[in-house]
This record gives sequence, structure tokens and C-alpha cells, in this order.
Amino acid sequence: EVWVEYTLGQTSPIDWEAYLVPILLIVAVIMLAAGGTRLIRPRFATAEPPPPGRVLDEAKWEAIAPTLTERERMVLESIMREGGRVSQRKLRHICDLPKSTLSRVTDELQRKGLLRKIPVGQTNEIRLDDRLLK
Repeated sequence: EVWVEYTLGQTSPIDWEAYLVPILLIVAVIMLAAGGTRLIRPRFATAEPPPPGRVLDEAKWEAIAPTLTERERMVLESIMREGGRVSQRKLRHICDLPKSTLSRVTDELQRKGLLRKIPVGQTNEIRLDDRLLK
């Protein structure tokens, strides 16, 4: 007599140790790649601060303000409230303007000599021009 015994539905246990090293290696590579991009390209670079003690020349502002459009005035007033300089990204949120509109307004104000755009990383630092300051 020969007896044959079968067990249905039984699987062999998974050898997790064989998968552990490749999984940890993949996770480490992903983390290094994500962290490495921050080392190569810093998210926020800073330009040199404006000279201390400079304040807005009220007489010049009173003469210039009536010649500005509503958006130009709003942008300049927002920059003044931020201490005379602000990143274009932050200014966009303060003024609640689309990127393209803010870019056109700041380009026009720069053309008029009222502000300066200084490239900093992937954005611009917007500063009041010296003509508006004492």
C-alpha cells in the first residue's frame, strides 16, 4: 500500500531578508536624490540687504502717485509695507495678481525707474529704486 498526502492552499513562507537589502537600497537612492537637489540648487538665495536708514521720500511719492495706474500703485505700496524689498513670488501673493500681470506691472515700474528687479534663484527680488528713498 502507498499513501499520498496533498495539502491544498499552502504556500511557502516569503524570505523577506532576500528583499530587504534591495528595498533599503532603493529607498536610500530616492532620499539621496531628493536631498541632493537641495544641495545643488538652494531653494532660497538672498541678495544683499539695502543700506540701513533709507526711508521713503514722501514728497516724491506724492508727486508720482497720481501718475500711476491702480495696479502700479498697489504694487509699490505693497513693496513699501514690506520694507522696500520683497521677492516677486511673495509680492504676487500679497497683491493677488497673476504672474504675468505682476511681471508686466513690475517691468513697467522698472522702465519708469521706480523699482529694480534683481534675479535671485528662480525668482526676482523687487526693490524700490533709490529715487524714491531719502
